[in-house]
Amino acid sequence: MRMTKAEKRKIIAKLMRTPEGRAEIAVSLQEPLRQFRDYETVGRRAFVVDQLPDGSLPYYDKDPDLKAYVVGEEGTDVTEIIKNDRVFVPLREIATNPMIPLTQIKARKYDVEARVQTKAKSELFRSEDEMIFNMFEHISSDPDAANTPIAVEADKVSIDHFSEAIGQIEEHGNIRCANIFMNAANMKIIRKLGMDYFEPSTTSELLKTGQMGSLFNAVIHTSPLIPKNRIYFTAEPEFFGVFVESIELTVLPADDNKARQVGWSIFEQVGALVHNNKGLSTLHIG
Repeated sequence: MRMTKAEKRKIIAKLMRTPEGRAEIAVSLQEPLRQFRDYETVGRRAFVVDQLPDGSLPYYDKDPDLKAYVVGEEGTDVTEIIKNDRVFVPLREIATNPMIPLTQIKARKYDVEARVQTKAKSELFRSEDEMIFNMFEHISSDPDAANTPIAVEADKVSIDHFSEAIGQIEEHGNIRCANIFMNAANMKIIRKLGMDYFEPSTTSELLKTGQMGSLFNAVIHTSPLIPKNRIYFTAEPEFFGVFVESIELTVLPADDNKARQVGWSIFEQVGALVHNNKGLSTLHIG
């Protein structure tokens, strides 16, 4: 039977009274040796996040003169919607079921239960962003794309190309480019542009989430899931799309007592809609 928070606090208070107890707490707080930081969700920052009330259906009104795109329930197929003035957003369930043998809990020097939950959530965020960036690529590759991708050789990328990509969005009306999404490997291009244009983030909290700074007031986000030969630019979220959250990230206990394993069912149900294809432009780096 699992302890309540109050019971855990009592145990910690008791351990803190002795040197041996404090050493035991210190050992339990050790982190495993890792190669990479846990993945943080990035793609949904391009959208207005709409948390659906219970019993509501994800229907949204749109301008019938604009082409819209939604992601199918499998998360890979993207559907184009033309002329309709109302859109239904398919919802996709993203789930994982991590399990830990009880023997491992005893053997590890760190809180393996918390670590496994964090890693599982990271994988869900990764699946979410794969869905979103696949959607961006589909829109930019559409023969009827509102903004033609800008092709440039890697060693010839300049501030003019970034300005042109941002201008493609802003020329469609009174909207601005709010976000830039790229692989972190391309930050070397941004840094070469110089501090006259690039304003870096200065807090470790922002840098850990992939928010690297801003360029022409557009916030730069990085993700290893974005191909190195692609940089995406998006308009302000309210003029670009909606990220639907029917069931927010949920963690439920799912132990297997017969197999002597502690486990969780971690899941969410989400969907994505881009209702304004004029709000996306792309740099294709050759």
